[in-house]
Amino acid sequence: MPGFLISTFGFFLLILSDYLQGKGFLWISRLFSALGYLAVGYLLFLMLSFRGDDLFRGSRLIGGILTLLFCVFLLYSVIIEVNLLPRRYGLQPGEALMRGTYGICRHPGFWWFFLLMPSLYLLHGDRNLLLLSGYMTLLNFLLVFLEDRFLFPAIFSNYKEYRERVPFLFPRFRPRTPGGRKK
Repeated sequence: MPGFLISTFGFFLLILSDYLQGKGFLWISRLFSALGYLAVGYLLFLMLSFRGDDLFRGSRLIGGILTLLFCVFLLYSVIIEVNLLPRRYGLQPGEALMRGTYGICRHPGFWWFFLLMPSLYLLHGDRNLLLLSGYMTLLNFLLVFLEDRFLFPAIFSNYKEYRERVPFLFPRFRPRTPGGRKK
């Protein structure tokens, strides 16, 4: 299925983009990032065209609303928040954003993507979509794991502090001090 190849290629480009950014190759990093997002976005667009059966009465309406909602959240966290808010908060280039959705967990885009996948299934009811969605979610987890452990520490000067203050994926309800202890 071409969806598996396109998604693998797209996520590979995103990993390569982060690696190159950490090595200081910004222009080529941005090119690979744009190509990676285009590949994954193209695949998501194709997934919107899948046609299956209604899972239950109203599943398409619920799936359509949730798909739209999680697409907006994903675009906000991954594109808008990352590119516009650092300037608003006076962060210097190379500093990690610790506010907004990135103050809740270090990879909020993972959750929006994760929730988008079953929303697409509700929208279309195509079982082939389930396998591809699971595969893309696994690739997305691999991406955020590699970013968190290896790539982002080379990109963001304050990533060690960010790791101490903000959880990886699961939000905590009591804030931590910069030393890592609960208040």
